Amino acid sequence: IAASFPQYMNRGYIQSWNFFLQREFSPTLTAEAGYVGTHAVHQMMGVNINGSAPNTGNAGRQFAPYLTTDLNQYQPFGDLTYEALQTNVKKRFGSSLIGMAYTFSRAIDNYNGDNGDASLFRTYPVSYALDKQLAGFDRKHTFQLYHVLQFPFGKGHKFLHDGVIAQIVGGFQIGGTLSRFSGLPFTIGSGSSVNAGGQSQSADQINPVVQILGGHDANTPYFSGASFANPAAGTLGSTGRDILRGPGFFNIDENISRTFSFKDGKVKLQFIGEAFNLTNTASFSTPNATFATPTLNSDGSVKSYGNYSVITGTVSSARQLQVGAYLRF
Repeated sequence: IAASFPQYMNRGYIQSWNFFLQREFSPTLTAEAGYVGTHAVHQMMGVNINGSAPNTGNAGRQFAPYLTTDLNQYQPFGDLTYEALQTNVKKRFGSSLIGMAYTFSRAIDNYNGDNGDASLFRTYPVSYALDKQLAGFDRKHTFQLYHVLQFPFGKGHKFLHDGVIAQIVGGFQIGGTLSRFSGLPFTIGSGSSVNAGGQSQSADQINPVVQILGGHDANTPYFSGASFANPAAGTLGSTGRDILRGPGFFNIDENISRTFSFKDGKVKLQFIGEAFNLTNTASFSTPNATFATPTLNSDGSVKSYGNYSVITGTVSSARQLQVGAYLRF
């Protein structure tokens, strides 16, 4: 098929702005809080230019009957906005540091995908109204507590800094981070047929209030699945993408190290032990969200949720321990 396209296109750009207030409460205690905004315009993304309206099938595609498959064009169609309140507090104790960072934010875009594979959720000729929703990477709350603490023993420190005892107890340090994030958004899909080229179908929302029940296994729902229903065949469904948020993320990484100095500190040998996911806490994936009607037992209880509204995976690894050594000179 011969097709001509414009030789020039709108070049993408990113606008950023921020305003921060910083306060030094003492030489060792500082804090800051500020507003951060970003607007990404004309970002490159995949746009299917050969879609069709609901219930028109391949015959309704824009280039039918000559081309009845998807035709994705990579073009500057993407748009993103990000706004956040960012805060940070730091406290120093000699060579040690402890800090806390918290961000309250919201990211909105029209990409159905976040890793360079973005495409439209609703494809032309259907209205784009449901394309612009929460970004798939949006986390409403993020919190981190971090520290690097040197034990106050040994040469150059306040306690036990002379003699053999200084060599025995000196050089120890611990460090780590505690992370707590809101969960990622997800879309409620449909089991009906939309019969439209290049289109995905979402569920209808029949209850404006969706209860988050918090289940984390195949037999306990994470959200109230009865708040949604399959739309009629040949329709798109009333819900947009990323309307609910999955379970949050929690993790602690910690390490302890011992450093030996030689030749007046010019050569250092460090032994370190590290623990990833120290508490062995599972962080769960977003729930399976393609609508299905539960299968019931004879007494009316639920036999199976049909892999809908339940969580069957995790996004974190089990606790990992490792040891290592570094020679620095």
